[in-house]
Amino acid sequence: MDFILFNLISMFENVAAFCLMFALFRFKVKEYFIHILFAAFLMSQLSYYMRTVFDFGNIVPFMSMVMMFLMMWLLFQVQIYYAGIMSLVTYIAFSSIQALLVLVQLSAGWLEVIEPFSSAAYVNQLITALISLAASWILLRKRIGFTFVPFSESTPLRLRGENLWYIILIIFLSIFTGMNYYWFFIKIDHIYLVSVMFIVSLCVLLYLSLRKEKLDD
Repeated sequence: MDFILFNLISMFENVAAFCLMFALFRFKVKEYFIHILFAAFLMSQLSYYMRTVFDFGNIVPFMSMVMMFLMMWLLFQVQIYYAGIMSLVTYIAFSSIQALLVLVQLSAGWLEVIEPFSSAAYVNQLITALISLAASWILLRKRIGFTFVPFSESTPLRLRGENLWYIILIIFLSIFTGMNYYWFFIKIDHIYLVSVMFIVSLCVLLYLSLRKEKLDD
């Protein structure tokens, strides 16, 4: 029963994350929905077996971010550079929503601890997914998002100047995000610091994305 429930909720959460990504970068969700379902299924399986079989629960969030990047690059065939940008921006945005949700519950005294496979974990996953889907709908409805990511893998890319700095930042923030989740899993009280770090990271990435959008116009 845990296997079925975990995978259903995890798939729904991953679908919501991909929908948020596609809305942020003005990709058409309907055209890739089967791909999204397949990617969400693989990611939910990875998450389940890493927690239950290999006991690597602390690094599951980081591995999920890596998997999202690989899916964008290999399955959706987005250039590796842009796949990194899309994955990191989306994952930190999604994580910020989740961290703020937990922070509100802790502050209100509604939550003390979150354990994998618990009702609290499932409820938080569902609420985060629903908020992300609502945000995706608003972005699509208002036609808000970034358009600098090309749809073709063959589009030429120069890895110098601002593009090179963006790659360095992606690598740094990817490691930083993994550390944030590790601190959170060590002790839930770290959520206050983790929330601030996620939001600051997201603001930096959004600023650079807006800058890149203007430069590419």
